[in-house]
Amino acid sequence: MNLNTEIKIKSFKTSHGLSEETLAFTGKLYIGKVYVADLCSRGTGGGVDYYEVETDSKNDALSELSALVKQFEATHEMGGKTITLDLSLNWFLAELAGQLDDLAYQKSQMRGRTFVRLKGKEYNDDGWSSFKIPYRNGAAIDRLERQNKVITECLNEQLSKKTFTIGDILEAMGVEGQKLALL
Repeated sequence: MNLNTEIKIKSFKTSHGLSEETLAFTGKLYIGKVYVADLCSRGTGGGVDYYEVETDSKNDALSELSALVKQFEATHEMGGKTITLDLSLNWFLAELAGQLDDLAYQKSQMRGRTFVRLKGKEYNDDGWSSFKIPYRNGAAIDRLERQNKVITECLNEQLSKKTFTIGDILEAMGVEGQKLALL
């Protein structure tokens, strides 16, 4: 297992109505292609409960992930001071769930629209041209190209293919790039 190992939560269900201090969710944790644990957070700030899946052979993926995460610390600015936090598997899983929830929200905001960057047009970092055409696995791109629009990027496509690695989540948690590069 390394920082480029893909990590995901399948059957990811959130309950924003139950979320008080943290995100309330359930799901199945996969490290690489291996199903390793069931996850649950009640959203009360108590953390993520995880229940390892029993398999025929001993699966140490969760232990390896925990050991990998514990090698890092995150720095954050709070009240004008820099604080350093030791990372735990629990915080890591909560961040992963948060990233997946953000991705689901972005996708929901794009429903019924296609966001592209067109050749010859200037865009700022978060600027996109928006068309009221449902994306539908690229059908909108074909339609726009038939209208003689030259597309250089499609946000819908990027988000539909978005995956997370262990390194992506650590970076989102505030681990500095230099520390990630050491592994």
